[in-house]
Amino acid sequence: MRFTAPILLTTAVLIVAGAASAESASAAPRFEPQAPPTNVSATGDVSSVTLSWAAPTTTGKEAPLEYTTRLTPDAGQPLFGLKFVRPTVHSVTYDHLTAGRTYTLSVSDAGRHGVSKPVSVTYTPQSTETLFAVDGTGTLVKTPVAGGATTSVAAGTISYAVDAAGDAFVLTSTTVEEITAAGVTTTLLTGTNGATALQLDSKNDVFLQEGATIVELPVGGTTTTTVLSSPARIQGWNVNPAGTVSALEANPGGSTLSIVSIPAGGPTTTRTVAAVNNANAFNGQFDSKGNLYFTAGYNGASGAQTAEYVPAGTTTVRSLGGGNFVQGVGLSDANYLLQSATWCNVPALNAGDCVPDLTVANISVTTNAGVTSTIPVTGLTVGRAKFTSGLATAVTSDTAGRIFVTETTGVVSYPSTGGAPTTVLSGIFSDVKLTS
Repeated sequence: MRFTAPILLTTAVLIVAGAASAESASAAPRFEPQAPPTNVSATGDVSSVTLSWAAPTTTGKEAPLEYTTRLTPDAGQPLFGLKFVRPTVHSVTYDHLTAGRTYTLSVSDAGRHGVSKPVSVTYTPQSTETLFAVDGTGTLVKTPVAGGATTSVAAGTISYAVDAAGDAFVLTSTTVEEITAAGVTTTLLTGTNGATALQLDSKNDVFLQEGATIVELPVGGTTTTTVLSSPARIQGWNVNPAGTVSALEANPGGSTLSIVSIPAGGPTTTRTVAAVNNANAFNGQFDSKGNLYFTAGYNGASGAQTAEYVPAGTTTVRSLGGGNFVQGVGLSDANYLLQSATWCNVPALNAGDCVPDLTVANISVTTNAGVTSTIPVTGLTVGRAKFTSGLATAVTSDTAGRIFVTETTGVVSYPSTGGAPTTVLSGIFSDVKLTS
């Protein structure tokens, strides 16, 4: 009997406590769900987008303590495309977008009692770039990269360059002409002394190659002055935006190569580089820092070729690959190398003893800092003239790293991250250039 009372008392306490809990729960305040942001919108350009919103309607509800935004697909974005901002911030910007890809952007807010439903909008960046190319008849044409009509710019084009405004500077057999984006033509020079190539600096000074000589036509000038008179063959040259002329000088079968740099108003410097196994050097291309990329073609029946690289200011030659390949320096200031999976020497190929795999699985990209990486691609093959149609013959890029490949059947583009191609032009084209 001594234990009966304590047991009953404990039971009574538990019952009372349970009743108090139920009463407390029924009296708890009820909170409305967190209100979402309002007036959500997205605006941007070809490579970036800004997501904007207004604060939610908070009448009778908790004010936001934080906003969370997200971009999908999130390739190339930190934190998988997520951003977290203070309640006083009502916009965020995402960079490194790919033209033509549709992105979903969402924003939600968080308060003390939960997170609102996200509000989403979509954005598809459209390229404002114009692509220029020379068609099979020698006519320079242009077309919007984002799609639109292809128009003729100039017939009888031997070489050309394009400035940032979309004006074309065209070399014909007798003249140098400037054709504005609006189609107004001005003759800059009459009599071109057999010039075969034209380039441009950022001031729109025109540079011409006349055999082993490079001359300059200053903006507003009517006569040319000699910049370089080479004792050897010029196997590639470039003018960077600041007006520095770089040239690869090499004679067939020679044991050395000369790399010449002539800054605007500065002294000429020359580097001597040993030829790669006495191979012939040609197709020299320079980026804006003076890094040289060229093709080494070996003497003999094999027809072997290799892609070579000489960093600016050095005499070190580095091989990037070989076999069936094309390479080119783009507006991103990087070199793009397209190399087939396998290669056959010419005698075995002609005899039918070897069938090469011409597939390009990755594009090799070397930046002007000398860093090389690869970009996976599909639908790309590369070979020399003896092979069938549909093969890559040249490659370049825009300033954002979007890749443009000239094929024997047209021009295609790839996102800077790789993937599948998009047809830009169909037909026979060469000397593709871009402007924004």
